[in-house]
Amino acid sequence: MIKVNNISKFFFKGKPNEIKALQNINLELDKGLVMLVGKSGCGKTTLLNTLGGLEKPDCGSVTIDGTTITRYQCEQWDKLRNRTIGYVFQNYNLIDELTVYQNLELVLKLSGIEPHTYKERIEYALSLVGMEKFAKRTPSTLSGGQQQRVGIARAILPDPRVLILDEPTASLDVSVQASVLKLIDRLRRQRGMALLFVSHDLEVVRLMCREIMVLYLGRVAET
Repeated sequence: MIKVNNISKFFFKGKPNEIKALQNINLELDKGLVMLVGKSGCGKTTLLNTLGGLEKPDCGSVTIDGTTITRYQCEQWDKLRNRTIGYVFQNYNLIDELTVYQNLELVLKLSGIEPHTYKERIEYALSLVGMEKFAKRTPSTLSGGQQQRVGIARAILPDPRVLILDEPTASLDVSVQASVLKLIDRLRRQRGMALLFVSHDLEVVRLMCREIMVLYLGRVAET
């Protein structure tokens, strides 16, 4: 699915203020759930950006769905990412000017999926997260938990094989976090996806605990 082989990433390399963002990271996502934990500045965001093709490692390689990316061509990355990876963000990243339906429709357009399948796909994805009655609403009229459910529906819409969740409950009240976490785990089991779940919240780690990968100063401190 996704394999990270011995990647390292440096900023200001060779200069006095050199930052070793990632050092010899190895990771393989196939099925199940991997929790990626660590404090701010440990390299979590850099690793996610590398998986998404936004950062080019200084050494090592990333293989997505059997294809090893070596030249980091934007078009190649976009095709692989859209086909293979779904993202759930901390701050939802929904477009306020569009309805819930239109936000999801935009993902399908960017993924190159046949327009005649849009309605069925969107209705099904919203039903999975319990948001089918909110298709005509705009994000600003929804609660944080509802917006995150829409964000999850958007991420699974193209039927990705890997779901990357970047602090998906950090902006939610404690009372809402548990229901969103249960939803994520249910979808993982039903759809057979691999999950890379990024968090610094030890309570979330305890609830979701499967395989844990700890980043510390750009290195894997514990697995």
